[in-house]
Amino acid sequence: MRMLSLLVLCIALSGPLLAQPKSEKTLPELPKYECLRTSSPPQIDGLLSEPMWRQTPRVYLWECIAAGRPQQRTTVRMRWDNNYLYVAARLYETDIRSELTGRDAAVFTEQCFEVFLQEGASPFQYWETDVSPLNTLFDSRIFNDGEHFQVHNAYNPRDLATAVERHGTINEPYDSDRCWTVEMAIPFRAVPTATRQLPRCGECWRINLYRIHNWDEPDEEISAWSPTGVRSFHVPERFGWIQFITGPDL
Repeated sequence: MRMLSLLVLCIALSGPLLAQPKSEKTLPELPKYECLRTSSPPQIDGLLSEPMWRQTPRVYLWECIAAGRPQQRTTVRMRWDNNYLYVAARLYETDIRSELTGRDAAVFTEQCFEVFLQEGASPFQYWETDVSPLNTLFDSRIFNDGEHFQVHNAYNPRDLATAVERHGTINEPYDSDRCWTVEMAIPFRAVPTATRQLPRCGECWRINLYRIHNWDEPDEEISAWSPTGVRSFHVPERFGWIQFITGPDL
C-alpha cells in the first residue's frame, strides 16, 4: 500500500508538470561532462575532503526553467570506475531544512539533490537518486516515454551509498547556514540498460543533475545542470551527456 501511495504521489508531481508551458527563452545546448576515471574510490562520508575531488572539474546548476543564475548556488564533480559513478555536490544554502526520514520517502517535496542517469541506448529508462539534507534517500527506476510515466522503487541496491555533511544547523530558521555537501556512489548495475550494465572508456551516457530548494513554497527554486524549460525534471530529451574517460591516476 505504501509503494502504491508513493507511486501516485510521484505521478501527481511529475505528470502535470510535464504539461507546463516551456520558457520563451532559448535553452542552451545540451552540456557534456568528461568524467575522469579513478583507481582510488573516495570514502563516501559527505566531507569531499579527498585530493581527488579538488582535481576534478566542476559544473554549476542553473535555473531549471529559464536557465538563469539561481540564488542558491550548486556545484557538482564526478568520477567513475568499473562499478560506480561517484558524485560530489556542494549546495550553498542559507536555511537548511529537511523533515522526511526512511528509505524512499518523498524527499523531492522538500530540499534535495538529485541525479538522473541513463544509458545512451535506453532513451525511455533511467535511474533516479535523490538525497535530502538528512541523508534520506529516494531511488527508483523510471520509465518515461513522454506518454507513460512509471516509477519502480521496490528495487533498492545494497551497494548504493550516500552521505551528507551539513555546514549549519538544520530546521533553525533564525540563523544563517552556509551549505550542505553530498557524496554518492551509484552502482552502474542499478541503471536500466538495453545492452550491458557497465560503461566502457570513451562511451557516452545521458545524465542530469538537479536541486530542489523548498518545493512549492514562496521561495521555491529548482535548478538543473541542463535546464529543461519546464517546472519538471523528468524531461529525458534535455539530459546532458557524460563521457567516461581516463585521466590522472587519482
